[in-house]
Amino acid sequence: MIPPQPRRRRRRAPTPRRLAFRRLLAVVAVLVVVGFLAWGTFALVGSDKGSSGATDVLPPPPKPFKIVFPEGFTRRDMGKRITAVDKIALRERGVRPRLSRAAYVRATSGRRVIAVPERASYPRRSTASGRWCLAGRRRTRRPHS
Repeated sequence: MIPPQPRRRRRRAPTPRRLAFRRLLAVVAVLVVVGFLAWGTFALVGSDKGSSGATDVLPPPPKPFKIVFPEGFTRRDMGKRITAVDKIALRERGVRPRLSRAAYVRATSGRRVIAVPERASYPRRSTASGRWCLAGRRRTRRPHS
């Protein structure tokens, strides 16, 4: 024998006021979704493509001056080359470059870094530590072998 099932109560039909409220919520939700889709499309396509208003256009970046130093040039030769390029820049572009002969000679007239092999043997008083050795312009001491 099957036990008796409890009776199910039927829901009441919604009142006209509740139906109007649900429909209003549905319409508002659809309008919000359509509004977000329109905003997203507008943002992707761009709003100022068809406008005739003035837009901010940045000037192109300045072209760098390229100075080629062939192998074997001395610092004096390089200074002369810099002076020649400065004159060309002033004549053709009307620009005074930042690098001058005097500034180049001043910048290159100090100590410099020279690559030294890692396993070379150094004298006891050497300033070399690790892989790189600081060498002065006139100091040309060779490592002991």
